[in-house]
Amino acid sequence: MASDLYSSLLSEIGEAYGLKLSPNANNTCQIPLPGGIKINLEISSDGRFFLMGCPVGHVPSGIFGEEVFKAALKYNGAPEPKAGVFGFSEKADLLFFHKNIILKDLNGSKIAAAIPAFAAIVKEWHDDIENGRVPSVRYEELRNSSGWSPFNAR
Repeated sequence: MASDLYSSLLSEIGEAYGLKLSPNANNTCQIPLPGGIKINLEISSDGRFFLMGCPVGHVPSGIFGEEVFKAALKYNGAPEPKAGVFGFSEKADLLFFHKNIILKDLNGSKIAAAIPAFAAIVKEWHDDIENGRVPSVRYEELRNSSGWSPFNAR
């Protein structure tokens, strides 16, 4: 049943963006964004959450890296609702952004509506880190973005 729900959600998300989305053999799906960024979509192993996740990039060591982590912690500490939460994988040495959405009463339209702000934050933070800038924490602007599509990103 979870697989049927997942396929149905992916189909609805795909319709919203004019894409054909379907789960792979591992029951995950990736939405490719400009610049090689990919948002991973899946259902949690306990079947309670729809998960969106995306690697943001490698954070260099030193003062610049510390400032990036401070900005991520500042974003994470901001009041809800937020487009997601930052995390760090020591094993992969990678900053990532993710969002867990309760599956109860969820539909593809609600997920599709959450993707633009999620993708905008990933893209902005990725670009800033790649260009040696500490990302700004303007979560209000990005969370409330309208008309922005990850498929015609700046």
